[in-house]
Amino acid sequence: MEPTTLLEDAPPPLRQVGAWTSARNAHEHALVLLAMGWDCSVHPVADGYALFTAAWDADGASREIALYAAERSHEAPLPEPATADHPMCVPWLVSWGFILAAVFSKQLTDPYLTERFSNSNIPLLEQGEWWRPFTALFLHGDLAHLLGNLLIGGLFCIMAAKSMGAWKSWSLILIGGTVGNLINAIAHRGESFSSIGASTATFSALGLLVGLALATENGRGRYMKLRALALPLISGTLIFSMFGTAEENTDVSAHLWGALCGVALGAIVGWRERASRHHPHGNAVAFRCISCQQPRIG
Repeated sequence: MEPTTLLEDAPPPLRQVGAWTSARNAHEHALVLLAMGWDCSVHPVADGYALFTAAWDADGASREIALYAAERSHEAPLPEPATADHPMCVPWLVSWGFILAAVFSKQLTDPYLTERFSNSNIPLLEQGEWWRPFTALFLHGDLAHLLGNLLIGGLFCIMAAKSMGAWKSWSLILIGGTVGNLINAIAHRGESFSSIGASTATFSALGLLVGLALATENGRGRYMKLRALALPLISGTLIFSMFGTAEENTDVSAHLWGALCGVALGAIVGWRERASRHHPHGNAVAFRCISCQQPRIG
């Protein structure tokens, strides 16, 4: 007696839901269906590549492909941001480096400088020493800490300056770092906490880039938006995980708050620039930010 094949083991009947001349387009549309949870496959045919799915999914798959095609056909290309051609402003970074080096040199000769100007929550919140979230950005624990912030963080700052211009980017970098330190100190209310380092500001620069990219992609179609928004979010998360959580004494929360403040500021700038390109005579908006244990390294 020959063995019989159970009906459940038989492959489902397939139905073609689209065909394209290039494999790239076919696989791009296959990703749309996979994102919706439908199994599909691409096969070469006489005049290109065809996309197949199960027969009972074919009607819904065809509708999604048609919707995706409609979004792409009506997608108006955005004008390039006006900030895209700004110079890298390396002299600003060099000046920043000289300032940090001078402060670090002073720290070596004055051991109480760190204690007086670190982001310590008790003097800040209970004694009203409001300058600490800002001054802590200029202090470092050792030479390696200083060089790491200049080399790795400097790259983020240069990229932000390239995207926004020197004055705007460096102002927002310092604002994001200061506000990030302030939130970090408030989050540690009730415990003895102290943090130093420019990396809260440099991760604010990373956040500016992510926020600006998110705002640039805002307003696209459903599929185009999801695909475009994923890149800055994933890239920013990967970079943060690589450089923001590196060492045992790293103040990860300071890095995180700095990055989140940067994302918010970058998104606001991006949305305002987008609106000004579409409505060049619109009103401008001004930003207003109101601003012994071993300190954590930020």
